Amino acid sequence: MFIRFIFILIFTINLYAGSLPKNKHFGMEVNPLYILLSGSSERYLSGTISYFDHEKNAEIAFPLHSYKDDNENYKQYTFDLHYRKFIGDKMEGLYYSGFARLAKLEGMSGNYLIKQTKFGLGVGVGFRIFFENGFYWGGSLGVGSYITGKNDRFTNAMFVITDDPMFIFDVELLKVGYSF
Repeated sequence: MFIRFIFILIFTINLYAGSLPKNKHFGMEVNPLYILLSGSSERYLSGTISYFDHEKNAEIAFPLHSYKDDNENYKQYTFDLHYRKFIGDKMEGLYYSGFARLAKLEGMSGNYLIKQTKFGLGVGVGFRIFFENGFYWGGSLGVGSYITGKNDRFTNAMFVITDDPMFIFDVELLKVGYSF
């Protein structure tokens, strides 16, 4: 039953999907799942502003992410710059990317409030599916490492991926965007 649902979903998406129209140069994305995950003490926000360069089949994206946990007294803000190069001669489908990340972290370590800013670099792969009505959806996986700042300074919830460790592990799966 589940496999049938996935097959129908993929077929339906491909039926209405196509290349990004040449008159669309900008896009905005949000991750609606993060809004649903936000609770009384934890708040997530994730979005992206993109520029689509049709001549180079590339996307220059500026993802923003914030996470705040009032119980742990921890805040994290990240700002990325991604260069995504589509494979093939159209603005659709698979791409490879390189990115730079600036992260600002603030939280308690013992009885002390610690604030720090870190800078990191990474690479990734992903895909984009564009629809005729201007909406698009995509997913990506990025890995990298911080090259400045100290690591592993904060205590966080076990299942929350933060930017405190040295390695960057970035997964985008449910971001939905609109091109204009």
